[in-house]
Amino acid sequence: MSHHSAVAWIDYATASLPALRRLPDAQLPAKALDTFGELLAQWRTIVERDAGPFRWVSQETPERAEYLIRALFEAGLVIERAEAAGEADLRPPEADEFHFVLIECVLSALDGESPSNAQFAETMRSEWHLDDRE
Repeated sequence: MSHHSAVAWIDYATASLPALRRLPDAQLPAKALDTFGELLAQWRTIVERDAGPFRWVSQETPERAEYLIRALFEAGLVIERAEAAGEADLRPPEADEFHFVLIECVLSALDGESPSNAQFAETMRSEWHLDDRE
């Protein structure tokens, strides 16, 4: 995916992370937010080191992948509510490519794990309205 979109998403997510920790209705697990912070630091290192297309590979258990992608979905809902209240900003359009490729890569990996993981992935696609994007 494009370097520009990766940088836009990483910048946006890094700026949003403190709001996700402080907003009263966030109720996101600290463990998930800490992991997001660690991933953002890894991804920032990649985009600062290489100006080409963004590439990142990781091995995660299906359970951890489900946990993190669900937390990302919930974080998006929190940000949407906060934006409606004037307390946060929505993701900039230039970050969309990274956002949707990240989600689809995780969900595609889950599709190949087990029937229950594939069902989870299908549910997340539906909740994110990913089929509407095609």
